Amino acid sequence: MSLNLINPHRFVIEEDEFGSMYESFNPLTTVMKQHVVSWFTGEENNTDRWDTDVTGSGTATMSDSENGGLVLEASNGTNHATEINFDGIRQYEPQASVFICVFKPDVNYANTNHFSDVGLIAGTSFYAGGQMLMCEAHSGQTYIRFRYASETWADTSVAFNENRMVTKIESTDSNSTISLDGVLQSGATQTGSLPTNKLQPCASVWHGTGTPTTRLHVNYIEAYNT
Repeated sequence: MSLNLINPHRFVIEEDEFGSMYESFNPLTTVMKQHVVSWFTGEENNTDRWDTDVTGSGTATMSDSENGGLVLEASNGTNHATEINFDGIRQYEPQASVFICVFKPDVNYANTNHFSDVGLIAGTSFYAGGQMLMCEAHSGQTYIRFRYASETWADTSVAFNENRMVTKIESTDSNSTISLDGVLQSGATQTGSLPTNKLQPCASVWHGTGTPTTRLHVNYIEAYNT
C-alpha cells in the first residue's frame, strides 16, 4: 500500500500480477501435486472428469434423494458390473498418495459375489485386475476388507454393513493403510505387496449371481499425491 503525494487522503493498493492462481501462492520451481476433489451432488456426476465402464448391464446415475449421491448399479444377471474411473489416466504415485471416499454399499449379504469397491487401481479398470488398494464390502464376508493386491485381502475390524462410511487409504514407501470412519485399521496395514505402478481412483460395483441388483452410493471422492 502506498500514499498518494498529490492527495494524501487517497491510498493506492499496489497489486502484483501473476500468470495463474497457483503462481500467486507457490514458486514456479515447486511442481504442483495432483489433487482431485469430487462432490457427487445435484444432477451432474462430473462426466467431464470420470469415465463410466459397464460390463453386461448397469447404470451410473445421480439419485434424487437426501444423501443419494452417485448410484452405481449392476443389474441382475451373471457377472455384471459398473465402474467409474479416470479412463486409464493414472496420476497418483504408487507409494506416495491418499484416497478418501464417502460411500454406502448396497450389497445383498446372502448372495454370491456381490461386492462394492472404492480406492486406487493401477490397471485400466478394477475388473482388469493387477495392483490396487481398495476398500471392499463383499457379500458373505464377515468384515469390510482391504484389498491390497489383485487377489489379496485383509480383514478390517469393522463388521460387514451397508451403512454410509468414510474410508481413507494411504500408500507410502513402507506400508499401505486403511482407515474407516476415522479409525486406522492397524490389523489390515500392509508392509508387503506394495504397489509399484501409477494409480487412478475408481469406484465399482459387481453383481455375481441371483437377485436383487447390487448398488453403490458415492457421495465424495478425493485423491492426492503426498
